[in-house]
Amino acid sequence: MLKVLCVSALFLATSSVCSAQAVREEPPMATIGGERAARQKETERLKGGQRTSREASINLLPLLFGRRISKQQKIRLAPAQSDLSRYAEFLQKPRTGLIKLFSDVGCEENTNVVRADDVCLQWIPNSGFYSFREKAYKSDFLADIRLKNGMLVSDGFLAQSILVNLGDVDLETVSSSSNGLKFLNEFQPAAESKAALTQVEQMIKGIRADNFIYRKSLPAIVNATYALRVTAYRGNFLKSYRGQLFNILAGDKRIDATIAFRILGKNDDGSLTLLWKELSRKDAPKVLFQKRKKD
Repeated sequence: MLKVLCVSALFLATSSVCSAQAVREEPPMATIGGERAARQKETERLKGGQRTSREASINLLPLLFGRRISKQQKIRLAPAQSDLSRYAEFLQKPRTGLIKLFSDVGCEENTNVVRADDVCLQWIPNSGFYSFREKAYKSDFLADIRLKNGMLVSDGFLAQSILVNLGDVDLETVSSSSNGLKFLNEFQPAAESKAALTQVEQMIKGIRADNFIYRKSLPAIVNATYALRVTAYRGNFLKSYRGQLFNILAGDKRIDATIAFRILGKNDDGSLTLLWKELSRKDAPKVLFQKRKKD
């Protein structure tokens, strides 16, 4: 069971001008499902939606997608003190972290609909979506990783991402030269939209190399260590809100980063505890869309 990046829909677009009215008012979402159905859904999602080269003059992301959480929710979201103490020295290093990742139960699929069932009343906003690049919980479409139905999924908006399970190895020993990292290091994310879409489809199916499997979605296994490369393409995607246009990527760190993380355990509340570190980062390419041919 796989989940397709929302970026695949963007890569299928062909025009060079953005129509504000054509962009959906809720963040793009995808549902884990079969490859064919997922690709079709992603294509339909952005019919009429197109890119733009114009910079937005205002950033309304905090207003639209920022969600406050209560003091009690912050306590629930915090890692166990025993884990914080155990990995205190590790966490003193730059670009490291210890987080709890809850399962995405669909409570935030539509910003125009508020679910008030028992499940969503217990849901902590954004707790199922985490950005290693930002070192913060983010809205679903800006996150690097999510947990869905026992699967780790990397499906950030306008991003190329690859996951690999390295096995039961010590996270502190993992480096860019470790087994399983060669493919991630040598992967060249395409800048041209059609070529990038081809890469997306390849990673949906998965690629086997050097006795490892690389894909966009993998089972979440306790005591397993993973590596993730996320290429968050630079670019603009305008959205209309109360007559104002803004770039939904504004303020997000659009970089090419490789991260290693380990699932330390599953908690009583169903969340996973992840310990992570960043292995490398560099500038991300800007996605290039083909112009629509005139009739």
